[in-house]
Amino acid sequence: MAVSHTTRPKRENEENGKHYHFITKEQFLNDILKNQLHQWFEVDGYYFGMHKDTLKTIYAKNKIPIIIMGAKAVEESRRLCLKSYEICIIPANIDDYKKKIST
Repeated sequence: MAVSHTTRPKRENEENGKHYHFITKEQFLNDILKNQLHQWFEVDGYYFGMHKDTLKTIYAKNKIPIIIMGAKAVEESRRLCLKSYEICIIPANIDDYKKKIST
């Protein structure tokens, strides 16, 4: 699975490098200027993006990257016309999911 970079704060149950690569806004904007991101977007004041090096590493292993995205990220990906397949996974218990993303 491809792990995205983000500037949003890490949640209690998340691990850096497993759920996201948590970086500063300054680092993220620098990566944009250096053209190091395959795609990036801003959601609710935070930046999210996929590093080109992350994808190159996956492709070098003859694998296909899987990127987990929220609804806003999928909308932005469509707007950018990035060629991809989408799979929608709905949580079994919506209340548990809402609790998870609000912490």
